[in-house]
Amino acid sequence: MRRLPLILLFAMASSACDSVVPPNPKFASETNPGQFTCTTALQPPGQGDPITLGAVLPMTGPDGKPDDRALHRSRAMVLALEEANQRGGVADRLFRLRVCDTGGGWVTSGEDEARGLATWLVDHEGVQALLAGGSGDTLAIQSVTRQRGALLMSVSATAMEITDLMDDGLVWRVAPSDLHQGLVLAWLAEAALAKTSNKTVAVMAISNPYGDGLNKVISDHLPADSHVAYILEADGSNLASELKRANGDKPGALIVVASALMSAQVVNALAQHKNLAAAQVLLSDSAHNPDMLAAVKDSKLLAGVRGTLPGGPAGPAYKTFASRYMSKFGADPAQQSYTAHSYDAAYCLALAHAWALGAGGSAKVDGKSLSEGLQQLASAATPTTLEPTGFSTLRKSLMSGNAVNIAGASGPLDFDPESGEASSPVQIWSVSSAGAFASEKWVHVVNDGGVDAVQELP
Repeated sequence: MRRLPLILLFAMASSACDSVVPPNPKFASETNPGQFTCTTALQPPGQGDPITLGAVLPMTGPDGKPDDRALHRSRAMVLALEEANQRGGVADRLFRLRVCDTGGGWVTSGEDEARGLATWLVDHEGVQALLAGGSGDTLAIQSVTRQRGALLMSVSATAMEITDLMDDGLVWRVAPSDLHQGLVLAWLAEAALAKTSNKTVAVMAISNPYGDGLNKVISDHLPADSHVAYILEADGSNLASELKRANGDKPGALIVVASALMSAQVVNALAQHKNLAAAQVLLSDSAHNPDMLAAVKDSKLLAGVRGTLPGGPAGPAYKTFASRYMSKFGADPAQQSYTAHSYDAAYCLALAHAWALGAGGSAKVDGKSLSEGLQQLASAATPTTLEPTGFSTLRKSLMSGNAVNIAGASGPLDFDPESGEASSPVQIWSVSSAGAFASEKWVHVVNDGGVDAVQELP
């Protein structure tokens, strides 16, 4: 018999006695460093037969401290499922959410724990729909869920290689592929070069699926002789030497694709590398994190820094979501990346259950039936706003065997049934004088005569 990893034994032992947690989940790893656990983030009232969803997130970092980004994402999932439960759930069944903590960052660790926790959720909890975070965890978990016929929905994975996975239609994501974000970063870099005599773009990218993919897209959309790539080790061991090398190349634009803390290290280094300080500094979506702002030693270094983040302008669905989120948790969801995407992802899974258990579905909950349900969310002509009052309307249509079209808090959710991913505009952000993230504008990528181009949204 195969020996279960310690992480699974701990999770199994704790599952019998864990309790419903408050909006700010407390994980065992906070009091027992090095221990990872699953906890019930949402337990519906009563003694019925709930539908259990699972989420695998780095709720704590390697140091055992809570990860605010994952906390915000789990809160958004809870909010969406609470709203669905308040309206009766689906087929008289309410939703339950189990959140499992990988105890590691997305850059250097977490994938092994993610695989183990996903295995436990499906094999021992009977979960048929899982939510995951970034590209590394998503790529690790999909091998587990696909083999077991369960569905995986990522809230923030943007790696290009996910598009071409042989996943039997069981891997979905509300975050778009980095094909779009990479093109926008290249577009911003070229605009910066037009204003300076320095015509080189320095691309500093972390060596993992996320960084490798974005680096390739950016490079593909810049003239061959205009950019230099600097590959960063995941542990940051060569960051100082790569910064020195990039400074010597005197770039007109510097694109950084790294974690929030590594991005902050690059910004801090601008004080010692004047050639880099003179360049237009562009950060990717992973830097859109208050931890990055807090780690920058001098806020003046952030003046002029810009970044990108997939997601649409604040429409009716986002405004409703943000208001309810602020009211419940006392925090601004716009300051953490992919919080609205997490809310949308949980709602989409709830609606997929409506199809699976309705007239058009198979009357059972498994990965295949849920995948069929997700395919019905972008098939109708007129979109319905994904919010509490819209859930009942959407659920009724799906349970009657009719397709719908949804507009989410993160933007239009026009899922591609082949790739299982939604398209999205891209936000261009900067940092305000008050030290908070501020939206400058939104753009989207269009194909004009076979050539991809960036256009500003009105």
